Amino acid sequence: MTSKVLRFNFYILVVFSLFQGCEVKDQKSPEKVNKAQLEIPQVISSLVEEYNDRNVFEGAVLVAQSDSIIFEKAYGLSNRQSNEYFTVDTVMPVASLTKPITSSLILMLVEQGKLSLSQSVSDFFPEFENDITIHHLLSHTSGIPSHFLIEGWFSPEFHQNTSDDEFVTIISSLPLRFTPGTDLEYSNLGYFLLGEIIESVEGKPYPEVFEQMIFKPLNMKHTSFVYKHESDSAKGYQWKAGGGYKLQSPNDFKLLGAGGAIQTSIGDLYRFQHGLHESDLISLKSRDQIFNSESPYSWNINKFKIGADKKVTMHSYEGKFDGYSAMITRFVEDKYAIIILSNTGTSYQLKQQLTSDITSVLYGQPAPDLSKDKVIFLVNSLVEGRFDNAMAKLELDNGLEPIDEQTLTALAYEILWSALADESLQLFSFLYAEFEASSAAKENIGMACNHRLAINAQKKSLFCQGN
Repeated sequence: MTSKVLRFNFYILVVFSLFQGCEVKDQKSPEKVNKAQLEIPQVISSLVEEYNDRNVFEGAVLVAQSDSIIFEKAYGLSNRQSNEYFTVDTVMPVASLTKPITSSLILMLVEQGKLSLSQSVSDFFPEFENDITIHHLLSHTSGIPSHFLIEGWFSPEFHQNTSDDEFVTIISSLPLRFTPGTDLEYSNLGYFLLGEIIESVEGKPYPEVFEQMIFKPLNMKHTSFVYKHESDSAKGYQWKAGGGYKLQSPNDFKLLGAGGAIQTSIGDLYRFQHGLHESDLISLKSRDQIFNSESPYSWNINKFKIGADKKVTMHSYEGKFDGYSAMITRFVEDKYAIIILSNTGTSYQLKQQLTSDITSVLYGQPAPDLSKDKVIFLVNSLVEGRFDNAMAKLELDNGLEPIDEQTLTALAYEILWSALADESLQLFSFLYAEFEASSAAKENIGMACNHRLAINAQKKSLFCQGN
């Protein structure tokens, strides 16, 4: 796999490293197990409330085992301007968590004989003069590049004025990153095409097909496709320079399509994952195909370590877009599900960390001590407007956990993408000094210093010397 692909899939690696690094000890006494089971909802509640109290999480959390909900609660505001609170029924865009729903629908059409995984994209769009198949689109092995490379992508006018047919033509004109099927690179554009293929096969708008084949059968009554911010959905917020949160500008989700335009609630995501794993929504053959560890269809397949020699299978996926952040995790053998929604730009690390901490509780390990956690410490400092003081303490390593280069690098990118360039460059500079022998640290500060969001950073000359 190329270095560019590795960087492109950086956060998937972070997911794996965080989960793999957590070892949950087995409880030996049956009495302790029974008592622990009774206490689990209370311990989870205390844990999530601590995340909320430290100003690093707002949104909703649902924990279930099979068809039984263990814990479900919402925190914070869905709309800071009108002082509306987030509830368990609040809907919000879930970005790339649209993709697992789309892959399920495609497999349902395959079961009905309307599609074949080996079918060529050119059967539907003659503009494509290559060997891309539906399987390649589903598994992110098509070679279609990132949507960020499309000229005009960051312009609102581009999204408003580009029709679906025009966008298909634009995608077909992009040079492939590699021969289809020979490599892996995440592609939102591939899933946009899948939505257009669904329309071609069914002869109706693909949102109607999702409603008829997935949303209604699974009673996902809060779920729909959204192309603009709607009045009943949560607003998206992100960290603001000097502390607090800033409202994100309204976005047009139309060109994200079947790859990222669904809005839903935490309960509906629970119904989807339960239906996918424990109902006849799709066949066992299709389920095996979707969760094929060698080539999954928009799911991360991994193992979570419990005790000295036990591992459980974990299916997870997440989405993040301009203040919105969502994650589903399913532990297959024990049928545990953990679902997180946030409208305050909760970082990839914090979603993964909160999920990992809840998992520890489910498997009998005490909740972790958050007071020494560096990621929580730094995010809290951003929200409270004291990032410089936090960095000074970080440099002294005063009472905090050991520094993990990969985790803090991922956080530094999150800060950069929140348009807090000075704070991001400060953290990248710290990591570069802390890990002088790391080629990744040198490469990352170089990329950050040359990023489009860092062009006008006030402290760029201070942190980007030689980059």
